Parts: sequence; C-alpha cells; structure tokens
Amino acid sequence: AVLVYGLRGNAFRSADGGKTWTKVDAKLPATIVGGTALAPGTVVLADQGGRLAVSRDGGVTFDLIPQTRHLPLTSIANAGPGRLAGTGPFGVMVVAADSPR
Repeated sequence: AVLVYGLRGNAFRSADGGKTWTKVDAKLPATIVGGTALAPGTVVLADQGGRLAVSRDGGVTFDLIPQTRHLPLTSIANAGPGRLAGTGPFGVMVVAADSPR
C-alpha cells in the first residue's frame, strides 16, 4: 500500500499502486509533517502540532498515541525497536513509540 499525507491532516491510501485512492482518517487536525514505518503493517504519522497517530493495519485506520505534552514537529523517523526520533524547533528528541511523552 501507498500512503500520502499533507495539509490540514489529510491522508490518502492506495492499495493498487496509485490507481485508486481512499481518504483515511488519520485523526490529526494539523498538517502532517512526517511518517515512518515501525514494523510490517505499523505506521506512525506526526502533525506539526506534535500529535502522533499509529496504524497497525497498514494505514487503513489510525489511533492517537496518548501524550502528556505536544511539542511542534517537523519530521519523525524510526529510531530502532519501539522508538521514534522527532525533529522540531527545539532540536531532536527520541521517545518510546508506545508510551506518553
């Protein structure tokens, strides 16, 4: 599958190489600035407000990752098993992918 994302939290998924697209509810209200695969079928998206959403079914559905605070983000990357690296105006941070930050 292919997942594209961008302005105002919009995300679209194609399971046929881009011939058809389905709008996905990523549950993110702001511009999605980054995404990364953590494992087969597991994808995390981040919006500019610092919110994170995870899909465990290849981008079909998403759930917000609970967080204790939101820091502005410009990108995210897989930082190894169970960890995410995020960049933003305050530098780089590495957090557990499944726990509040």
